Formats: sequence, structure tokens, C-alpha cells
Amino acid sequence: MTRLMDRFNRMLGIWRGPAVFDSGLEGIAEFRFTPYFEGALIEVSGQSFDLRTGASQTWGVGLLALDTAGHVVWRQVNSRVGFSTMHEVERDDDVLVMRAELAGGRSMLITLSMEGNELQVVNSWLSPDPSVPGPRTAIRLRRAGMALPEPQP
Repeated sequence: MTRLMDRFNRMLGIWRGPAVFDSGLEGIAEFRFTPYFEGALIEVSGQSFDLRTGASQTWGVGLLALDTAGHVVWRQVNSRVGFSTMHEVERDDDVLVMRAELAGGRSMLITLSMEGNELQVVNSWLSPDPSVPGPRTAIRLRRAGMALPEPQP
């Protein structure tokens, strides 16, 4: 098992739960963490929906990998910001904090953490002016299924 898998093995699988969007809208979210190449990469895909109407709110997909220094890099695309490359802010085996610099001096911060049997995901978009709060989405997920095993040659 690679060091990436050592750190994130407990997050593998399918997760679903309530989401509260920056607008106050309540929804439901699903995240999938799927390992590839014996855990050298982990695909992360997610989507969220308005609880009342079922309308799609956000979606994203990306790959987690380690750089040469052993820090996590997350290359992703999502419906709010398009393409971005996120870098691990600080090494912590219990919490993954990723940051991406975006156009216009903005940045995006994503935090993934396990608390008991829940996976918490917090997305924050930061403006160049620290006095102006950016949008924030908070999601609490419970395991809904396990990741499929990799196909064997």
C-alpha cells in the first residue's frame, strides 16, 4: 500500500449526506473515493443536489496523488471554478487541507476530515480582500458503499 493509501484508506468508498450551501440552501451530496494503480492515485468525484427540487447544485472530479516531496496534489475540475490544482497546505494524517489559487486573486480551500464514522467536507472560496467573506459549503457524509476493487489483468 502506498503512503497515499496509508493516509486515505478509511475514506475510500461512497459517501452521502446533508449539505448546507453558502446561500443557506439545504441539499444532499455524494462523494466517491476510488483508488487506481494500487493506490498511487485516488479519484475523487462529487455532486450535490437541492434537497427540495433535486436540481444539481455542484459537481466535480479530480485525482489525488503525491508529489516528489510526499505532499498531496489534487488536480480537479468542478462546476464552480473550472480547472484547478490544489496543494496540501499542511501535512496532517487526520485532516487534509488543500488550497488552490484562482483567477482574480481568489483562492479555494477544501478540508476533508474524519470524525468518528462521518466524513466532513468544507469548501471555502476566499476573496483577495480578507474582510469580504467568500461562499462556504459544509457537508457531513456517512458511508453508503465501498469502492470497487481494481480490475486485475
